[in-house]
Amino acid sequence: MAKVVLNARLIDDIRTRRGLLKKDVAAKAGVAPATLSLVFSGRPVGVRVARGVARALRVPVSALIVSTTAEAGVLAKQEVEPQAGDEAA
Repeated sequence: MAKVVLNARLIDDIRTRRGLLKKDVAAKAGVAPATLSLVFSGRPVGVRVARGVARALRVPVSALIVSTTAEAGVLAKQEVEPQAGDEAA
């Protein structure tokens, strides 16, 4: 299952401007407050959670996504190829 990392700073900013508490966002998103804590700690969450948070804040989910676990895996596996002119140590 794909997971995503959400922009916690943006979520907190939107939440504050809308006068919502974190527990309000969790309730509107249909998730437990502990699950929402994962978002604020920068941990990956499921797409269902991401959609719920976006719905609770009335914003597109794409506006909240920082990265996906698939992207993170690709980035971690990429190796830097030596450039022409680089000398091997």
